[in-house]
Amino acid sequence: MKKLVFLFVLVLGLTMTPMAGAQQTEYEKCVSEYLAVTNTKATVVTTLMQTYTSMGMQVKDMNGMVNEMMDAIWPDYTEEMAKIMSEYYSIEELNEIIKFYKSPVGKKFAEYSPEVTQKVSKIMMQPKFLTPMQNVIMKYMK
Repeated sequence: MKKLVFLFVLVLGLTMTPMAGAQQTEYEKCVSEYLAVTNTKATVVTTLMQTYTSMGMQVKDMNGMVNEMMDAIWPDYTEEMAKIMSEYYSIEELNEIIKFYKSPVGKKFAEYSPEVTQKVSKIMMQPKFLTPMQNVIMKYMK
């Protein structure tokens, strides 16, 4: 009988362990909300699409590919972001940041972040920025 109880507890423990690991901590939930209200996924998608396009990558559906890539990595991305952010922000501070992004000006900031990022990336490719940057790179390569 003791062996049966032990076996039952062992099997129960083994089957519940993966479920426990899959649950988000309170901090990870907060980071998930932060990523949502800051429109981070859309900003990363925009940046990746522009990067791959500028590299000359030719695919049938760039938008579809990048969005599928982000969907595939998003849970792990969120988990890693939580680890990084926890080094710098308490959950209380993160909630204050979220509060800002839920405000009208915060919503506007998040909404336009992908566009602003894309436009800034494009201007950085203009000769007036690119040439001085290339000159500095050449200086350090010597």
